[in-house]
Amino acid sequence: LWRAWRRMRGSDLTYINTSIIADYALAARLLPRKALLHIHEIPEGILRKVLVALMRWSRADLIFNSRATRATFGDPPAVDARGRRTHVVYNGVVGPPAALPVTYDGSRPLRVLLLGRVNRIKGQEVLLEAVASLPAALRDRVEVRLVGGAFESVEREQALAELVGRMGLTGHVEVLPFVSDPTDHY
Repeated sequence: LWRAWRRMRGSDLTYINTSIIADYALAARLLPRKALLHIHEIPEGILRKVLVALMRWSRADLIFNSRATRATFGDPPAVDARGRRTHVVYNGVVGPPAALPVTYDGSRPLRVLLLGRVNRIKGQEVLLEAVASLPAALRDRVEVRLVGGAFESVEREQALAELVGRMGLTGHVEVLPFVSDPTDHY
């Protein structure tokens, strides 16, 4: 906490790129109007309650990556009574210039792509559980590609690959590392 406060005090504005780093959110309370907190996560259970309370208490301006994330944190107003601002800013991924035509007609396996950092709250395990729970005839008609890496955790990436094997999904699921431009995966 001391280190976070010291760093923030010497800056005009500190951009905090996750709600999980609690020391910076705590320091933001002590340094109003010096922090911009970008929230990407939709936590569950007790973690959700703790993070919602911490974000409200922090006095930092908030950026959410989606309306769903904003709703998870209590759908705060654009400007609250203390003058704290909140915004929804979508991730900067350029899509195709025009919508691609839907070509899936059921004659080939359904291809599912999940892009994102490998961690429990991003949904990789939920997707695997859903595919594993399908009847065999349907499961054979689904191909899943998981693309992403874990933040400083090779163990987490290995655990995901091992889970694919334990669930019997090796022929249905491909696990690939992070790429800076995922265009080729679409």
